[in-house]
Amino acid sequence: MHFRSSILFAMAAIAIGSLCYLYKVGPFRPSLSHERYLAIREVIRTTPSPVIVFGDSIVEAAPLPATICGTQIVNAGVGGADIRYFVRFSNELLGSSAPKLIVLAVGINDAHEDTFPFFRSRYQEVVVKLTRRAPVLLATIAPPQPGTFTQMILAEMVPRFNETIKEIAGQRPVIDLSEHMTGPNLTTDGIHLNIQGYTLWTTVIMGGIAKALGCNA
Repeated sequence: MHFRSSILFAMAAIAIGSLCYLYKVGPFRPSLSHERYLAIREVIRTTPSPVIVFGDSIVEAAPLPATICGTQIVNAGVGGADIRYFVRFSNELLGSSAPKLIVLAVGINDAHEDTFPFFRSRYQEVVVKLTRRAPVLLATIAPPQPGTFTQMILAEMVPRFNETIKEIAGQRPVIDLSEHMTGPNLTTDGIHLNIQGYTLWTTVIMGGIAKALGCNA
């Protein structure tokens, strides 16, 4: 009986933790790094006409190459970032720089029910801001893989967010990660990518950037 109670307690704790993570409450709310913000801002301001890839922890951990087609790449991923982060900080991060291209690959941290009504307007606001500075290439959210209760909910919600991203893109080209990231065993936890996942993710992202720049990666 004691063993059964322990199992039930553990299952309840996992479910509660998943909900807390999904809805960004309690100790599961991500803590965004000020040091990361300063580092990105400095690199952007000291790199002439770069390709800048804005995003969250998936971008931050990505093994992006240093250059593409002779143009330097700035990895501007911030762990825990959602679209509100770039509403607030994109202009500050860019400073007076003149990027050749900006990639926006963010959204998984927004993918919960209470933020969906606001996602479109926030995402559109960021796109408008960035478009004033450089051509903008949007990326959809990679689909979560089967796993915990959190991933089950995200798997239902991410397509809705991706449709919004595509609608906002309009005639702009889109890097459709939701189309290409469909193989098995691409993540460590259903969301964050493993080596195999990053190999595919990087190939898709770099292919989209090369196409946007009109060159061969």
